[in-house]
Amino acid sequence: MACSCNSSTTAPNSSGSIQSWYDLQDYAPRNPLDLIWLAQIYDGANTDIGVFLNSSTYNTPPSSWLAASPFSYNGTPACVTNETTKPEKILEQSNWNFTHLTRNSSTLLAPPLRTMIFLRGGKEWTMNIPVNLGAGSYSDLELSFLENAGTRGDYLGTIPVISFTARAYTGSVTFKIISQQLGKVSMGLRAIDASGNWSMFAMDWIVVP
Repeated sequence: MACSCNSSTTAPNSSGSIQSWYDLQDYAPRNPLDLIWLAQIYDGANTDIGVFLNSSTYNTPPSSWLAASPFSYNGTPACVTNETTKPEKILEQSNWNFTHLTRNSSTLLAPPLRTMIFLRGGKEWTMNIPVNLGAGSYSDLELSFLENAGTRGDYLGTIPVISFTARAYTGSVTFKIISQQLGKVSMGLRAIDASGNWSMFAMDWIVVP
């Protein structure tokens, strides 16, 4: 299945086309559950399952955004089988990781490409995405399609997101993602720190078989 949910010419929740900001603002936001079958966050001690909700705070800070996100990738995303009782799946997991470079961490890579990672799609596989949250503390994280932040939201002005609020997250964490569609999407991780600062970490996911 191809996911056309976030191309520059396709509306997040429509078969129509986006030709300007007028169009994008008027389109209904797309549900991240169309792409993500399960999303979890692991902080080194706890694994928390994200909660789906319609958020009124994904795209509208009370004042302004931080100019740059304090988050960054903290390693190379890795594929893990969800069928651990099958030796052939464990071998296939190892082979896929061996034959696929999921992130280019070269400091010489053009900065716009540093958001790009490759993920394996399908319910048989979990992709572990390591992210460094920095020194801040975050008890309010929301994951959704990045372009949803450019819309006005649904008829109530809310945006569908996957929310992580189980505890205050900081430092190195791992997002554990099971995706059920293939394609290229831009995702945004909206964060509010303990001081009330808002930031958006942009990620380009290319989900492949």
